[in-house]
Amino acid sequence: MILMLGPDPTARGGISAVVSAYAQAGLFADGGVVYLATTGDGTARAKLMRYVGAVFTTLRLLLAGQVHAVHAHTSWRGSFLRKSVLLLLAKTSGCKTVLHLHSGGFMDFYRNECGPLRRWMIRHVFSRADAVIVLSDSWKAQIKSIVRHPAIIRLYNPVCVNHLQGATAAPGQANLLFLGRMVQTKGIFDLLEALSLVRRNGLDFMLRVGGDGDAAPVRDAVDRLGLQGSVQLLGWVEGDQKSALLASAALLLLPSYHEGVPMGILEAMAYGVPVVASRVGGIPEMIDDGVQGLLIEPGQINQLSDAIARLLSNANERAAMGAAAAVRVDQTFAAAVVIKQLRAIHAALLNGDPMPVAGLERRQLGADDRERT
Repeated sequence: MILMLGPDPTARGGISAVVSAYAQAGLFADGGVVYLATTGDGTARAKLMRYVGAVFTTLRLLLAGQVHAVHAHTSWRGSFLRKSVLLLLAKTSGCKTVLHLHSGGFMDFYRNECGPLRRWMIRHVFSRADAVIVLSDSWKAQIKSIVRHPAIIRLYNPVCVNHLQGATAAPGQANLLFLGRMVQTKGIFDLLEALSLVRRNGLDFMLRVGGDGDAAPVRDAVDRLGLQGSVQLLGWVEGDQKSALLASAALLLLPSYHEGVPMGILEAMAYGVPVVASRVGGIPEMIDDGVQGLLIEPGQINQLSDAIARLLSNANERAAMGAAAAVRVDQTFAAAVVIKQLRAIHAALLNGDPMPVAGLERRQLGADDRERT
């Protein structure tokens, strides 16, 4: 079997959302891939105990010869260290390994937070893996800049679309949606500044913010900018509440400074919601500027306000972009499409075949899904 490691699928966070989509699409149904949660929500002590338990469970399965490959979802900082231990244990036991990298801030972590010894350790972990999965072509180029590896594979995040498509915002609605942690790197404060400019242009809206983090600085910014009554801080949203927010949204806004392939954007696109987002990480591979949404440079508040005002003022353009967004998701990011590619990686790993790098290196050039040449 293949043992897949990562956070609890019911926990908060992007990796959990990815694993949840895998589960909904049936990846774990036949027992060929077994999922083991290494962390979850809760106190630091509870997280530590869960990780220790996962280490012992992994060791037991490895010693029993039940595991043929280990596939670890990892982020940065402590997440990367914890998964590195498990991946190296798997390699020591003779198992094949897959390192699946998710953090949009990983390269900043590597370059700015790690000394020479830690950077060497990171490169060693990458080089020992039989396959490295990254979320975008841009990430692939960045990882190649720090480590030589014959099998760095781009695999997009999946989204389950069967229950999403067809729920779109009514014409003329001005419900704006932000899904993400309320921190500067997600651009929430830039967004509020931009919306104060949109308000000065006479456009009305309601911004709903769904995400965890420290709400106090965000409330202070709302008050300072005079946006009281136009911003709702909802905290973490999921399930039916998230579905209702997406179904009524006119735009999804995510002016981040770092990203991979954000699940919030995928979910919005599946609902036929156009997106205004930063040109970072894998986002330009998800959205063609002016087709499924509008892209801006991170930190450019005037660009952001202009993009929001443009789409709020043009319901027909929003509708066309939303329809194009749903098509893009169905063709490229639907869970069935992504899992087919993931199974090909796993099959090559277990059979000792070359990794299907060429078969997965595709870039959508539009709704016609042309091959890149």
